[in-house]
Amino acid sequence: MFLAEDLFAAVKQLASAEVDGEFSHCQRLEIVARQLGFDGFQHLRQTMLHTPPDQLGHQSLALMRRICERRLPVRGMAYFELMVLPRGGLGYYSQWIGWDRRGDEVRVPRPLNGHGTAVKLRQVTDHPIYVVESEKELTAWRHIWSATALVPEALARHSFPMMFNKAHLVERNPPYEKIRARVRSQYENNLAFE
Repeated sequence: MFLAEDLFAAVKQLASAEVDGEFSHCQRLEIVARQLGFDGFQHLRQTMLHTPPDQLGHQSLALMRRICERRLPVRGMAYFELMVLPRGGLGYYSQWIGWDRRGDEVRVPRPLNGHGTAVKLRQVTDHPIYVVESEKELTAWRHIWSATALVPEALARHSFPMMFNKAHLVERNPPYEKIRARVRSQYENNLAFE
């Protein structure tokens, strides 16, 4: 559950980053609140402050979800693209860092230009691309919302250190014969003969 203060801060951040044009801060808040389904920012504020606690959890979760679906990453900051897998694990857009002792690839999350990635992914996919900026948002995304999220580097490294701590798995002298055999086998399995 998100507190009213969490939601107000997220709406203010969204308003300052998203609304183009010559608008004051208050006008930007009004525009974003209307886009989120409220009559204005005061309506949003009063709704969140006066919602009974037993209903606030569901409403705050739904509102934060809409905010994270719209939010754009901070320009010039590294983000990681993570996805919740069908059986509850996490996948990530990765980069190769070497071979392990069995001849398997060792991969870690690849840092991305979050802003550009969010814009492009949202143009080509039908499922939501969340931008999560806090541990609460990360927990909601991972356990409730699912799909793909762009996570700032510091939050990703803090929350999922095992994804990044893989340098110790890289073999100095990898088994090149196993690697060559595997590549040859994959190549032969992909050939089609008529």
